[in-house]
Amino acid sequence: ASAALAPGAAVGAAAGAGGFQPSSAEEAILGLQIALKCADIGHLSLSWSGHMQWVQRLEMEFFLQGDRERDRSMDLGFLMDRRKPGVSQTQVGFFDFVVLPLFGTFESAFPLVAPIVDAVRANRGRWVEIEAWSKAEAEKADCA
Repeated sequence: ASAALAPGAAVGAAAGAGGFQPSSAEEAILGLQIALKCADIGHLSLSWSGHMQWVQRLEMEFFLQGDRERDRSMDLGFLMDRRKPGVSQTQVGFFDFVVLPLFGTFESAFPLVAPIVDAVRANRGRWVEIEAWSKAEAEKADCA
């Protein structure tokens, strides 16, 4: 059986001042799994322009997938319908519910990744600003 990949799991408990010290092969594998998952979504820690390029590519890929699903009369997957909010309009929630808990666990286990996590937090901040601006613009349009 494998350990759950969740904040505060064995990885966090095994992290001391010097970082992650696995007490078993299962804990070592869990640490590697977290690192791999963070690497998989590593564009979240790139410069804003690099991150945006990846978000745009991902959104395009998802929408094309949704177009294929629509052409085949299939139910469209989450974020795949270009008629609804896509990846670029759901980033704050993704950061809050997936990214920050994952990267927070990674940082608690491996403190030297703090600069990477800081970059992730900075990109989330940009998305929060964009979301606030978009809401303000929508309210202006509603009042006009």
